[in-house]
Amino acid sequence: MGMTFHGNAGHVGQDQRAPHVRSLLDNDPVGHTHVLAIDYRGFGHSTGRPTEAGLILDGVTAVKWAINNASVPTERILLMGHSLGTGVATATLLHFNDPETYDFVGFKEEYEDQWLRDYLKEDAKSIALANNGGGTPFAGLMLISGFADLNYRVGGIIPVLSPLFRWISPQLVDCLTSTFVVDTWNTAARLSRLTRAKLMPMEEPVPAEMPASSPSSSSKSTSIRLIHALDDLAIHPLHSDLLYAAPFAGSFSDSPELHQDWNSRVDDFKKHAAGEHAITTVSRTFPLQQNGNRVNMTETLVSRGGHNEITTFSLIAEAAHAMLDDARDAMRGETKSGSVPHIPQPQSSSA
Repeated sequence: MGMTFHGNAGHVGQDQRAPHVRSLLDNDPVGHTHVLAIDYRGFGHSTGRPTEAGLILDGVTAVKWAINNASVPTERILLMGHSLGTGVATATLLHFNDPETYDFVGFKEEYEDQWLRDYLKEDAKSIALANNGGGTPFAGLMLISGFADLNYRVGGIIPVLSPLFRWISPQLVDCLTSTFVVDTWNTAARLSRLTRAKLMPMEEPVPAEMPASSPSSSSKSTSIRLIHALDDLAIHPLHSDLLYAAPFAGSFSDSPELHQDWNSRVDDFKKHAAGEHAITTVSRTFPLQQNGNRVNMTETLVSRGGHNEITTFSLIAEAAHAMLDDARDAMRGETKSGSVPHIPQPQSSSA
């Protein structure tokens, strides 16, 4: 199952979102893939007020519905996010793998309903307890046109406001963001914690600079795929570079040589792609391995596709099906067919 989380504004059927779903279905070689798409609270016909914590809870609830109502094993669920949805997808996957995440990557409390944050913390802990202290294996995570966080700027531009920058001054951008941007969506920090949660068992000593995360005892391999178009005018592709580098921060892998080689390849790619009508790509993959666990980080840059059109490209569907096929093969070799881990249902709460 592909679970898609769409970008900012609109609803699940708007713009390229319906063609994106059709592409996932049409490019399924065996015809067994299902796609679940949701509208967050405050989007489309969904009621409520959209907040960072609220959207994360919406993502978590959608996963629980797939598990408990549709009986889909988590190992067969691929979380896919586009734009804003990359933050939702990453936070949702982290929720099922790191019960301590809300103590380290939180929200601006003065703007957030405290009960909602407390509920998320307790729910993440109950999931870990149900899994004997371990994480929950998924088919993988795909982030399309992603961003590092809402506070990071490329050329002084915050991603969600970049379309306005050509008409307004940087001073007005600062005023708008300090007054109205109340969510942080620190996706880079969450992605870093996710990879560490997948690699580091709890019983192992934890370095002082690395807060403890839950283990992922039942998942030996995790795939994370970042895809970005070079001509994305809403979110600069440098954000995917930052997401790719997030797990390496402060480690031996965070070396200038690693990025220098990539930057050189990207420069050559841009030169050749400029005169090409065909859609071309350049990719890099780095396998993180520790304690018998493995996280495959892959970043792909696409010659064109803008911010939204890229979601309809067949290369997105092909990558998604490859990740699902790998997860299926892993299930056949490591887990019993049809096993569905127990995930506690969300309890009703009120403000």
